[in-house]
Amino acid sequence: MEKRVENLIWILVALVSVVAAVAIIISILFGGNYYNGTYGPFGMMGGFYGMGILMPIIGVISVILAIVFIYFIFEAVQTPESYRPVEKAANAEEIAKERFAKGEISEEEYRQIIETIRR
Repeated sequence: MEKRVENLIWILVALVSVVAAVAIIISILFGGNYYNGTYGPFGMMGGFYGMGILMPIIGVISVILAIVFIYFIFEAVQTPESYRPVEKAANAEEIAKERFAKGEISEEEYRQIIETIRR
């Protein structure tokens, strides 16, 4: 369980680092100089409304990262026991019968166990 949580943390650190690096590279490449200067030919934002097509892309990446994060959280929280179907617990008489059949207990011990259970 601890190893899965540790792996989850490293995956999330890597994802955040990659997104931050991409955002920094994009901001350096497009540093506000769209056309003929900071404002471009169309006025205040150069006609691209800020980062243009990059904002929807960053939004989609953010949603994907949120989904991946939630998935890994649920995977880290689940234990191996939660994957198995719930089995009916055998009652005490069945356990005593099995132990007697396997030779783990004698007939006297078996009868004592059954008497004790039925009281």
